[in-house]
Amino acid sequence: MTTRFFDEVDGGWTFSGECDVEKGDVTLQGAGLAAAQVGPCSDADGGTFSINVPYASFNLDLHTYGRRTVTASQTGVTAISTYVYQSHTTLTVAEVSTPAQLQAMVAADPLRFYILTDDMDLSEVSATNNWTPINDFRGTLEGNGHTISNLHISIAGQAGFFTNAYTFGAAKGGSIQNLEFTNASVTSTTNRAGVLCGTWSAFSGLRQDIYNVHVQGTVSAAADAGGIIGRIDSNFDQVFNNLKFTGSVSGGSSAGGLVGRNPAGYCYIKDSHVTGTISGTTRVGGLVGGFSGYLEDSSVTGTITGFGVQTGGAVGNFDFGGLWGVRVNASVIGVGETGGLAGFSDSYVENCRADGSVSGTTQVGGLVGRGTVNSATNHSYTQMAVTGTGAEVGPTNGVNIGVILNNYYLSTALCSGCNNALGTPLTASQMLEQASFAGFDFATIWKIPADQTPQLQWE
Repeated sequence: MTTRFFDEVDGGWTFSGECDVEKGDVTLQGAGLAAAQVGPCSDADGGTFSINVPYASFNLDLHTYGRRTVTASQTGVTAISTYVYQSHTTLTVAEVSTPAQLQAMVAADPLRFYILTDDMDLSEVSATNNWTPINDFRGTLEGNGHTISNLHISIAGQAGFFTNAYTFGAAKGGSIQNLEFTNASVTSTTNRAGVLCGTWSAFSGLRQDIYNVHVQGTVSAAADAGGIIGRIDSNFDQVFNNLKFTGSVSGGSSAGGLVGRNPAGYCYIKDSHVTGTISGTTRVGGLVGGFSGYLEDSSVTGTITGFGVQTGGAVGNFDFGGLWGVRVNASVIGVGETGGLAGFSDSYVENCRADGSVSGTTQVGGLVGRGTVNSATNHSYTQMAVTGTGAEVGPTNGVNIGVILNNYYLSTALCSGCNNALGTPLTASQMLEQASFAGFDFATIWKIPADQTPQLQWE
């Protein structure tokens, strides 16, 4: 059975292949199909089938959610599967299987729909500096579940598998999805470095998405260093879903486990997770260093270290948007404006939890270091050990002149240097009781397993 690339304008697509005439009809099934599709096995050419599937019968947006598996089966015959992809009307499709092929094809046409058909081991090209970053990618890359291993880049300027991926003017928005990088090493001696790309941009009102991209490796840059993306520049919504980074990121200003910096405020990151060590000077965060946008249902585990101001377990500097349903379990070490979730917040933090430890000088808190008049910290709790050596240190918030509502902390956790009483203390036994957490939504957002503290329902 062959893979079918389809366009919504076609109204549908056709699956075809070989079958056993004696076994009867062929049935197509898949997670995205509203109902099974059935067609006869013809005796033409020794047994073939051809089943047209109307587009309307497919109940998922494939561009947002990636490929979908469709399985063909007959009674008593081993089922076989293929994938369905959605292509844009302006993007022609190309399958690529080698690094040289991918570089040559994208250089010739950065607007195509590229699909990997095999894993790529770049150590077979060279042990070091084995990849020339692809510049100005404006198409779609479907990783097809494949892995790119041993990527090694060390250059001046923007560094990553792609130098930059973007839309501008009339260019068609694309996506990058279902791809894994292992043992990657990306270094920029200047700024903007990430394993996937140095810069991700959109300035045309056309959305680009990243979905299901997992990275294991190391990233370093003088500024804007991110495990997956160095910097996002956009004036239109970007959606990133199911990103994972495991490894280390080090930089100067703006270092994050997923993204170094997104200053524009048009970014949504969901269901994404970081495990590792993140360090930098200013604007250092477990998920994003400097951020304007929305982070939801995501987590950080590891060590976050900032040698200047604005260090947070999830976000160092949070200028605009919201932090919702985020869980941090980390050691957060900073100087001024240091928090278990956010170092500096001009946004809202809601339904989040923080465990581990946080330490700094001034404006240190188990949830937020410094919150402005525009900020809100609501329906969250922390069990972090808090240490501060200067003014404005507290178990939940160092300083917050915005809204604070229904936030809790473990009363027996270390709070060295704390000089405010923001938040509500709970004993260890009270932490195990649902009734202790007034304002928490245990129907749709939180859960509390037996003999445990509250967890987010996605955990």
